[in-house]
Amino acid sequence: MTDRTPRYLMGVDIGGTFTDGVLLDQQTGRVWATKVLTTQDHEQAALAAVNELCRDSGAGLAEVAMIAHATTLASNTVILRRGARVGLLTNSGFEDILHIGREGRYDTYNLMLTIVEPLADRALCRGVPGRLLADGTEYASVSPEAVAAVAADWAGSVDAVAIVFLHSYVDGRHETAARGFLQEALGGSIPVSLSAEVSPEMREYERASTTVLNAYLQPVMGSYQARLQEGLADAGYQRRMYVMLSSGGIATTETSSRFPVRMLESGPVAGVYAAAHVVRQLGGIEAVGLDVGGTTAKVALISHGEPARTGNYEVCRTDRFTKGSGIPVQVPSVDLLEIGAGGGSIARIDALGFLQVGPESAESNPGPVCYGLGGTEPTVTDAAVVLGYIDPATFAGGSVKLDAAAARAALGRIGSEVGLTVEDAALTVLDVLNESMAQSVRVHLAERGREPGQLVLVASGGGGPMHAVEVARKVGIPEVIVPRRPGVLSALGLVVTPPAIELAQSYVVRMEETTAWDVLNQVLAGLREQAADLLEGTGVAAASMQVEWAGDVRWIGQTHTFRIPLPPPPYGPASAQEIVDSFNREAVRLHGAALQPTVLEVLTWRVTLRGAQTPVPGEPLQPPGPAPAEAQVYATGTGWRAVPVVDRASVRPGHRRTGPMLISDSSSTCAIGDRDSFAIDEYGNLRIAVGARSSDD
Repeated sequence: MTDRTPRYLMGVDIGGTFTDGVLLDQQTGRVWATKVLTTQDHEQAALAAVNELCRDSGAGLAEVAMIAHATTLASNTVILRRGARVGLLTNSGFEDILHIGREGRYDTYNLMLTIVEPLADRALCRGVPGRLLADGTEYASVSPEAVAAVAADWAGSVDAVAIVFLHSYVDGRHETAARGFLQEALGGSIPVSLSAEVSPEMREYERASTTVLNAYLQPVMGSYQARLQEGLADAGYQRRMYVMLSSGGIATTETSSRFPVRMLESGPVAGVYAAAHVVRQLGGIEAVGLDVGGTTAKVALISHGEPARTGNYEVCRTDRFTKGSGIPVQVPSVDLLEIGAGGGSIARIDALGFLQVGPESAESNPGPVCYGLGGTEPTVTDAAVVLGYIDPATFAGGSVKLDAAAARAALGRIGSEVGLTVEDAALTVLDVLNESMAQSVRVHLAERGREPGQLVLVASGGGGPMHAVEVARKVGIPEVIVPRRPGVLSALGLVVTPPAIELAQSYVVRMEETTAWDVLNQVLAGLREQAADLLEGTGVAAASMQVEWAGDVRWIGQTHTFRIPLPPPPYGPASAQEIVDSFNREAVRLHGAALQPTVLEVLTWRVTLRGAQTPVPGEPLQPPGPAPAEAQVYATGTGWRAVPVVDRASVRPGHRRTGPMLISDSSSTCAIGDRDSFAIDEYGNLRIAVGARSSDD
């Protein structure tokens, strides 16, 4: 190429099994995509994907204007307990906060329930004198000598420190002072996380849990991002690297290294925002995204073209559907449900003789049996190979050659334990996984008051198209949309999502005439300024920032809140009525009625700043491919039969067909049933009308 100006955008999504990469030409809309197996050192897989994209496209890294990446490393570090040794510094008398938690049992009558282990050992949780009152008034100052004594005891025993003092969301000066005393005593070599910076919100236990989690991740994520940045620089990329945050939007690695807890859901969220981009193209229809990768499946609601958000969620649940059984995280995030269900999910017979699938995964190492990399336990991918849904020669664009005979042998072993043939054992594996995902979708929608029949399902991930139609059929969703290149949609989401930052600040205000509006407006002006400073680091000019406000609001006396959109500040008595009206509309939607007259209070204020969406030309459609081939596929009631295998590029917009059929591209295979029909729309999306379930289903 002769034009060496930066014209490309690159996204790299590091999953538990595969690392996906895309390169987008901003001038023509052309996209290159690749898949490589994820390595133990995640940055090596990312660099391998970058090299393949440059090789396939002929572009040099000097022509790449931006590289953004997402990773599951943060969540995997927590799940596998591979993070730092964390010391917790808090007020005297509150050293047990992590281990007491909220005290209540998440399952009152279960005498055998498992409580999630905190990320900081009790012996490393220390208290020092000093106290702020609820309004920020200092009751007792922090003692430098007491902090220095704790630092001396911690020497050589901790890798990171979390400081969590009472009421620091109102005023963080005690935490700031304690950090200075600690760094002086420890030489400044250990990262220190302050709750006033990580999660300046009410609820002491959740704030402490989140801050400890941030400290737990800091050494791991900081080192990883430094290695990746260094590897890219050695390869010729001299610009800044960006990261997808859990709240959506792209931020700098400086921000994510300081606050790694904000990228816990980095990888899953990239796929959700890509699905939201597809939904916006189609007019903002109501949708639920289902992303099925090699290790996990993710479910998220998309309303009016935007993913639903939350300020509180949990990781490492000991009971996947039960709130309170995990580690609470109190930072802005896309509201999604993640379960252990994917192509690498392991199938086995349990102690009662039932076939179980997941949540354990073979991941990329050793991987499914058919990979030939040492895996011995049958997985969902092995079952799909046995049934003919996956072509061993073209899987992952031909980058991984599969051993079908080894997959059959593995499924045969568990089939023999329960009296099933190889094929019926494989069918059962897929059906168990589909039912698990369908149940997750049902729960997620029911908790949010949404009717499945009024939504469409957007499928992504390498396994999403294969499972989406059956999941939609089980749940009662009438249409499935499969975007172009669904297997690398998360990576594509990284290059179509603008930079953004969301911050929250607790400041309790009652919607009454006596409210001190001037003080509130000063607090919110500071919150917006802080968010703007972070976003300017990504190169977004202050004048072009788009601003959204939201709040966590409740009736006086309630323990839970609703998150509702708010008008922009400054606020006054007239704004109070707008907030009440917005809250009442949400109460009617969720509960059918609003309490009137009543008094409301806002607990937490949230601001989201975004850069403008960069216009990206639509990817040109490829010329029609060859005539349909055939594959032998095994199905319930029909046994083995020949079905057409259609290259997705050969189906032109507007042309409708009916199943059964397999539709393949380089990154996925979509299974169309006998009662289903499909067409390609003007954007290249596969639109599948899902037929009703028969009495035999």
